[in-house]
Amino acid sequence: MHFLVYFIQITFLGTIGVLIGIGFGVIIQSALPVLMADFLPVSIQMAVSPRAILEGLIVGISVTTLFSLIPLISIRNISPLRTLRVATDETSGQRDWLKMGLYVAIVLVLTVYLWILTSSILAALGFVVGIVISYLLLSGFAYLVIKLLKNSIPSSAGFVVKQGLSNLFRPDNQTQTIMVTLGMGTAVLTTLLILQSILLNNVSHG
Repeated sequence: MHFLVYFIQITFLGTIGVLIGIGFGVIIQSALPVLMADFLPVSIQMAVSPRAILEGLIVGISVTTLFSLIPLISIRNISPLRTLRVATDETSGQRDWLKMGLYVAIVLVLTVYLWILTSSILAALGFVVGIVISYLLLSGFAYLVIKLLKNSIPSSAGFVVKQGLSNLFRPDNQTQTIMVTLGMGTAVLTTLLILQSILLNNVSHG
């Protein structure tokens, strides 16, 4: 029962987030032609696409729900009280096929959406493979950093330093996840800055 409650909450909050994102997208798309009218040599007519909104809604809710289910399914077979304790005696060696199925579903959803968006299965697969490779590289780098940090704390360091650094590699922490997230976010921002530079150069030389 607790699994169903959490799932409903995740779906509801995810839907709200997607709707807010769609709303901001429509507002920005409608405002950009007005704000950029003095800088563009041609007049641009913007129109809201119901199909694009529907696609964004479906893909946003699907991906949000699938990603949120990954940590949620770990508590599907245990009592609510058990989720408040650190599970050190769990059979973590067992393979969770449901979680693996969720990963496969996420890859399939992204591939199908990109296939529809680009009309090329090769481009869609290449993009998804690039994301997976980037995630594996960032995850491996984060793992190495944590291991090196664990073995390089000086014995002469004070209690505060030892305690603070030790919290980065204690069981059930989120250090690796946070490092991967920061790496992905940095990659996205870098890509946007590169695209901005390319577009500005094309406009200035046009």
